[in-house]
Amino acid sequence: KGMIIVLIIVGSLILFYVIFGFVLRYIFCSNANIKRLKKKDSEVPYNQSDNFWFFSSENKIIETTSYDHKKIQSYFRRSKLGSHTYLIFCHGWTGDPEEKSKVLHRIYDKFDFNILSLVQRGQGLSNIKYITMGAKEGRDVLSWINYIIKKDNMAKILLYGESMGAATVLYSLSYGVPDNVVGVTEDCGYLSILKQFISSAKSFVPGVIAYIFAPSICLAMWLTGSIQIRHNPKKGILNSKTPLLCIHGEADELVPFSNFEKIKKIERDNIVMLSFAEAK
Repeated sequence: KGMIIVLIIVGSLILFYVIFGFVLRYIFCSNANIKRLKKKDSEVPYNQSDNFWFFSSENKIIETTSYDHKKIQSYFRRSKLGSHTYLIFCHGWTGDPEEKSKVLHRIYDKFDFNILSLVQRGQGLSNIKYITMGAKEGRDVLSWINYIIKKDNMAKILLYGESMGAATVLYSLSYGVPDNVVGVTEDCGYLSILKQFISSAKSFVPGVIAYIFAPSICLAMWLTGSIQIRHNPKKGILNSKTPLLCIHGEADELVPFSNFEKIKKIERDNIVMLSFAEAK
């Protein structure tokens, strides 16, 4: 009996390793697998003029070094009139820096902000192997904030993120941001990587399996240092005094609207909540 138990344990560990390795490569590993999930041309949320604006020669690719000594990239468009206001945009999982080019284009034309559209880890131009669902990406935001301040000590910085990008900017708040950051917008973000994994897993596996699968992935990410329990998006909201705008669609099929409802219950100054009944 003892040998059977040992074989079951060893077999379970091997199975977990194989499954986890596959999931890690498919969901969190960079570019090659993510390309399978790209949207069709008809679903891309920007038109040709916005696309041309984003990829014009005025939008430069710049680099800095992350806290863990890796190269991180951003598209940077300088203000036409020398503004000291900067907008840092963080895209979502399987997204692109240009995915909000329609919005960024109009912000640039109306307010003349300097705009940084970050390349998130493991996506697009990034040479970093794994995506960490906002945890390490939030520290990358701090690196970009410091990059800006070193070049412009009068800088006023706004953070804007969508979906995983929204979790990214909330993570950055949990790590602590300087006073140069004057406002944050989170658009359809989540408060817990674990709960987001469970919600996403339920869309392709039975609920019971999702509740086993998701914690296993989170445990593996924690053991490899990809996420830290003491830092999370909710703590970013609780511990920061930076003005915060929260936006969420009530019909969101990817990030549950319950995240927004939980944020509403947090007692905090300088927070504005906006929800839209039919928005996904």
